[in-house]
Amino acid sequence: MQAAAPATTPVHSMKRGQCGVVEDIAGSSEFVCRIGSMGIAPGCLLECLEPGSPCCLAVGDCRIVLRGEQASAVRVCLLS
Repeated sequence: MQAAAPATTPVHSMKRGQCGVVEDIAGSSEFVCRIGSMGIAPGCLLECLEPGSPCCLAVGDCRIVLRGEQASAVRVCLLS
């Protein structure tokens, strides 16, 4: 019996202070490459500093702001 895949949520739905691990990034290969160069890639840990759209995220020691479509393309598995 296989375990169910963890539920994911788009980054723009995170609440202030929530942390999550990036599970998937939707979009063109250009977008995935560009966002990866900012440090956002599957497996990385994000913290939501400012929710909504645009949203501000902590990725390691960096702060990254994503807006609308970008924030909905990044899906995370929330940590409790």
